[in-house]
Amino acid sequence: GLENGVVNIYLQLNKNADPAQVADQLTKMIKDADGPDNTSSAILQPFSALHLAPSFNYPFQTYGSLMLVVLFFGVALLILSIAWVNYINLSTAQAFNRSKEVGVRKVLGASRLQLIFQYLMETLLLSIVAACIAFISVYLLQNKFNEFTGKELSLTVFNQGKFWVIGILAFLVGSLLSGGYVAISLTSFKPISAIRGNLSQKFAGFSLRKGLVVFQFTISIIFIIATVILYKQLQYMQQEKLGMDLDQLVVIEGPTVSSEGQAERNVSFKNALGQLPFVKKYAASNNVPGQGYNFSANGITSLNPAKDDEKKPYWMFICDNQFFNTYDIQFAQGKTFSREDAERSWNNVRKVILNESAAKSLGFDLKDNIIGEKINWGEQFEIIGVVKDYHHLSLREVIKPVIYLGSVSFSYFTVQMDMKNIPAKINTIKDLYNNTFPGNPFDYFFADERYSQQYFAEKQLGSVFIVAASIAIFIACMGLFGLAAFSAKQRIKEIGIRKVLGASVASVTALLSRDFIKLVLISILIATPIAWWAMDKWLADFAYRTSLNVWVFIGAGVTAIFIALFTISFQAIRAGLANPVKSLRTE
Repeated sequence: GLENGVVNIYLQLNKNADPAQVADQLTKMIKDADGPDNTSSAILQPFSALHLAPSFNYPFQTYGSLMLVVLFFGVALLILSIAWVNYINLSTAQAFNRSKEVGVRKVLGASRLQLIFQYLMETLLLSIVAACIAFISVYLLQNKFNEFTGKELSLTVFNQGKFWVIGILAFLVGSLLSGGYVAISLTSFKPISAIRGNLSQKFAGFSLRKGLVVFQFTISIIFIIATVILYKQLQYMQQEKLGMDLDQLVVIEGPTVSSEGQAERNVSFKNALGQLPFVKKYAASNNVPGQGYNFSANGITSLNPAKDDEKKPYWMFICDNQFFNTYDIQFAQGKTFSREDAERSWNNVRKVILNESAAKSLGFDLKDNIIGEKINWGEQFEIIGVVKDYHHLSLREVIKPVIYLGSVSFSYFTVQMDMKNIPAKINTIKDLYNNTFPGNPFDYFFADERYSQQYFAEKQLGSVFIVAASIAIFIACMGLFGLAAFSAKQRIKEIGIRKVLGASVASVTALLSRDFIKLVLISILIATPIAWWAMDKWLADFAYRTSLNVWVFIGAGVTAIFIALFTISFQAIRAGLANPVKSLRTE
């Protein structure tokens, strides 16, 4: 296939054929047909790599995004890691509650290996139950998930052996890592100390639990920052001035089945559109903004070219004389094609319109009037107009040097009309279309919607990050809630004494919250540079992008602190309101 070309070619090679040799033969055929001046070369792309690239630096066009797939997998793995961290955190925090059970079992003759096996089995059973719930949820929510992602994903992946091998391996590794640490921690107590309850409160990985809380909130804060910047960039792209107007434009797809006298039919249909009372403007073109160009070419130069000018690429766009007016694209110099020129072949007309980027690339100074100047492209073509640069494609792309060719266009017909009573107006156009192009299916779309589809990946990514951030924060808060409850229980005697000595509920709440807020602050310090680096890398893929505002990072940090305080406060206030006499007596 040729990028921006008019045709895709598919070849099935013999089993013993060498793709590189076949490509060389095809290149030789091209040169034999077009002459030695043609610098094009043929490269064969494996069909298996047409959807997803085999690597990130794959040089050829693909229709799926390997980066998105890897990113989604990474998000899923991070959320799973947060869940494993939570299990370790809460289980080690509860180690004191099970210490007497461990001591009694050891006294009765249970070996450490038996106890480790028991706790590993507990973890494994919990994981199996969770996996069953997950499979049922996936089955029930598949259709909703497809709507959410905009992809027709299938459960047939369950029929692949590779999926089960990787899935079971991940399941076992996760269970062993999370359950193994817990099992080893719980079985390390000395029997006598465990039964007496004389265990050091610093045991059971208190510093580890702090580290795991920091890990959880670091990931959550990164997700929050990433989500906000994703939507800032999306908003920037959707609100940035494009240099054209897509409002109220309906695009009718041209006939797919051509016949004798097709050019006359195209002109007849276009002129008939202009006669409809509700049509304000109308045009024909061989492509539309947001979708692409018609082809690319090099070997185009001014009459006084500089060295290597012939190697510069240009993007060619075929349209009629009314295209620029219909899309409200402004001229910097000159004017559009004449009606007569737009109803002939561009090979015969030999007149072109440039955008500003093309004019600069050709070496012209836009301070000068370049109307009437000539360019070389095998033959000489006269410049009749220069349009101001506009964003023909998304803001992810640098504005290309574009050369517009006037011709009888039939791929797309664009009409501008009021959006009231659209179904009746579309039916009128459909009847006209069916009469002019019998046997061709009628299809249409709105120009602004088609243009917005370029940002589908960003919208999809933003939606996934919102869900991921919500899940990550929820899981982290569950862990924090459990740890706050455990901390309050461990310090019940201290809290009782402080209350007897006159401490207020607010001071007790601050006492229990202080340590956890310190951990969240550490998370903010770690997450901020990581998120800054990651989002700066992501934004580098956009030619036109929003700035990394420091307030986004401050806002994400404040949000994380607020969420943590809200989570801890329930347990802290509950401990502060407890009767000190009862607390001390219980202790």
